[in-house]
Amino acid sequence: MKILPCSQTVQFLLRQKKSGNDYLVTITTKSEKFYADSLGKETPVPVADYMDIMVFAKPENDKNLGSVLASKRVKVTKQDNTFTFVTTAPPYQAGIDPYNFLVDRIPDDNLKKVEEE
Repeated sequence: MKILPCSQTVQFLLRQKKSGNDYLVTITTKSEKFYADSLGKETPVPVADYMDIMVFAKPENDKNLGSVLASKRVKVTKQDNTFTFVTTAPPYQAGIDPYNFLVDRIPDDNLKKVEEE
């Protein structure tokens, strides 16, 4: 039996204030995919999956995620990727596969809080 775990990581996240109420959000991600056999031996395989890239507002009322400010579903075929969004509200966090639809070895690193430039 083989399983197919993935690893999606937000490596860098930057927010830049633009004119008016606009914010430029840059997300740098790393995506990997492996076949794992019954003994846990992992073999890398090419990434070719559709994934959600999303930017969220600050969460309210003890929720984990805020409202979605920007969203894009893309076919990820490279290990290292950079995505940019423009939002009209202050972004709080962003990520790749934020709802963990893919089997991820470390799901907690799919989201990151923004850093201001």
